Amino acid sequence: MKNISPPIATKSSVRILYLEDDRNDVELVRAKLEDEGLACNVIPVETQADFIAALNNYGFDVILADYKLPSFDGLTALNIARQKVPEVPFIFVSGSMGEELAIDSLKRGATDYVLKQRLSRLGPAIRRALEEAEERLERRKAEEEVKRYQEHLEEMVKERTIQLKITNEQLEREITERKEAEEGLKRISDELSRSNADLQQFAYAASHDLQEPLRVIEGFIKLLARRYDEKLDAKAREFIGFAVEGVKGMRTLIKDLLDYSRIGTRGIKLTPTDFSEAVDRAVFNLKAAVEESGATITHDPLPTMRADLIQVSRLFQNLIGNAIKFRGEKTPDIHIRAERNDNGWTFSVRDNGIGIDPENAERIFAVFQRLHAKDEYPGTGIGLAICKRIVERHGGKIWVKSEKGKGSTFCFTIPD
Repeated sequence: MKNISPPIATKSSVRILYLEDDRNDVELVRAKLEDEGLACNVIPVETQADFIAALNNYGFDVILADYKLPSFDGLTALNIARQKVPEVPFIFVSGSMGEELAIDSLKRGATDYVLKQRLSRLGPAIRRALEEAEERLERRKAEEEVKRYQEHLEEMVKERTIQLKITNEQLEREITERKEAEEGLKRISDELSRSNADLQQFAYAASHDLQEPLRVIEGFIKLLARRYDEKLDAKAREFIGFAVEGVKGMRTLIKDLLDYSRIGTRGIKLTPTDFSEAVDRAVFNLKAAVEESGATITHDPLPTMRADLIQVSRLFQNLIGNAIKFRGEKTPDIHIRAERNDNGWTFSVRDNGIGIDPENAERIFAVFQRLHAKDEYPGTGIGLAICKRIVERHGGKIWVKSEKGKGSTFCFTIPD
C-alpha cells in the first residue's frame, strides 16, 4: 500500500478523497477544481486497502471514485463508503457510464456522477453535494434534537403519570376516608338528634310527672291549713308555710331545669336580631323586680346581627336579674355596652352589686352552683348555666370580671 498523506484540515478547503488509478486524471481534476475557484485538498488512493485505511483514519468532506478500477469496482467502493461514512457525499467520476448504470449507482446511494469528458460539471456537483450534505446534517441535528426533546417529554410524561397515579391513589384514599368520616358523623348526628328528641320528650314528661304530685301536695297542704286552722298552733302553721314554700321552690327548680334542657335540645333560629330590642324584652319581663328595687338600666347603641332573639333576650334577662338580685344595699345601677372585635362583638353587663370572689369566677357558670344560702338570696343556681349554654350555642364564650364588694361585669362574645 502506498503512503497516504493526511488531509490538510483547513476551514477554507474542501477535503476530498479520490479513488483513481490514473494519476493524470487526478491532476486534471485538481486543476479543474482550482480553475473553478474551489479550494480543495485532494487525497488520491488506488487500492481497496488504501481506500479503507483512509476512511478509517481521516475525515473527508467528499469522496470521488472512478467506476472502473483494476483491483475492484466503484460499486464495491460505494458499499464500503456507505457502511463507514454514510453521511459523506459520494460522486462517481468516470470516463464512460451509461444511463442505466448511472441510475443504478444513484439507487445504491451515490450522490451524483460526472463524466471525465465533462469535468466542468464536477465543481457545481461538489458544491451542490456539500450543500445537500450540510442540509442533511442540519436536518439530522434538528431531528436528533427533536428526538431528545421527545424522549425528555416522554420521560416527563412518564414521571408525571407516576406522580398523578400516586396523587390519584392518595385522593382515592382521602375520599374514602372522608366518606367514612362523613358517614360516621352522620351516624353520630342522627344519634344526637334521636338523643336530643328523647331528652326533650323526657324533660317534658318529667316536668309533667313531677309537677303533678307537687300540685296535689300543695293543694292538700292548703286544704289542711283551711280546715284545721283553729286546731293548729303557731308552730304548725309555720311548718305548713315551710312546706308550701318548699313546693314552690321545687316547682321553680323543675321549671329552670326544663328551660336548661330546652336550650340544648331546641334548634337555634338565627335571624337578624336587634340587641337593643333583646334588652328591652328582658327589662319588660323583669318589670316587677326593676320597680321593686328602683334599678337603673342603661345601654349604649347595640348592634344588629344574626342571633336567636328569644335566647338572647333570656340571656340578658338572667344577667340583669342577677344584677338586681345581688345588689346589696345600693340601688342597682346596670349598664350594657358592646365593642367590635375581630370575629364579631363583645358585650358586657356591668353592675354595682356585691361582687364575686375571683376564685369563684368559673364555678358560678356550672349547674346548681350557689355562693349564698337560699334564705339570703333565693334561686336554683341554674340561671348562669343557662347563660353559658346560650352563648356557647351561638359560638361564643362568657366570663366574669369582679371583686367582692365592688360589683361585677359579665362579658360574652357573639361571633358574626
